[in-house]
Amino acid sequence: MLKGEVASATIMFEKAALRNPAAKASLQWLADSKEGFKLPQTASGFLSVIIIFFLLSCHEFAHGWMASQRGDDTARNEGRLTLNPLAHIDLFGSVILPGILIMRGTGFVFGWAKPVPVNPENFSDKTQDHMAVAFAGPGINLVIGLICAISILSLAFVIRLLFPQALAVGLGSPAAPIYLFGVPGSAILGPLVLVLKTMMYTSFALGIFNLIPVPPLDGSWIFSGLLPGWAKKLFEALRPLGFILFLVVIMTPILDLFILVGVGFWLYAILIFLGFMGFPL
Repeated sequence: MLKGEVASATIMFEKAALRNPAAKASLQWLADSKEGFKLPQTASGFLSVIIIFFLLSCHEFAHGWMASQRGDDTARNEGRLTLNPLAHIDLFGSVILPGILIMRGTGFVFGWAKPVPVNPENFSDKTQDHMAVAFAGPGINLVIGLICAISILSLAFVIRLLFPQALAVGLGSPAAPIYLFGVPGSAILGPLVLVLKTMMYTSFALGIFNLIPVPPLDGSWIFSGLLPGWAKKLFEALRPLGFILFLVVIMTPILDLFILVGVGFWLYAILIFLGFMGFPL
């Protein structure tokens, strides 16, 4: 057989093996014989830490920027309107909790930074402006996640357009190794996709986590602003107990439910788009 025919036959076998459970061992052998990309656990954890620091800095900067736009310059005056992570790091939320999640191999890393100082007395509309400031942090995380998702899908589209016979495995799955069959430059594209995937799922998880309507998370301020007067007073009366409620959330399946449902929506949306392009789900 000619070299091109061998490559074509190999790709056909790989596609068939993906649909046949009995051929999984053969597919694994074939995949291992090719150039796949997955960081070692230590390097993967280091990458996650860098990404979480960047995302938390964007999160807090967005809070401060929105507060400034709504008339409150407290964050700017205290040096918190910056992307420097050293200005925002919280020992437990930015270091210990992400570290625990990385060591547990959860696949999704999230946390929080030191809250940006906000003085609602400077807002013209205390309720609406406070809600806007609260949403700005999770909102920028969701936007960053969406940009990463669009980048991955655009890359997949270009691969399919330029190399119709190519097969890419692991583009959308959170922890899967990345294999690019029949794609030139896989040594560069593999690490690029890995960084985009890690940032995408971490950013989605961080944004969704902070939207949980439990004090002291951002979602509690958004939820409070949506409540009628009597319900808002009752909710605010519970705010001093927020840390206890927060512990209940993170130590029970409630947290898993929020993260899995929220991140799962984006995961399946991405996998469906990849499937339409002919890449394995």
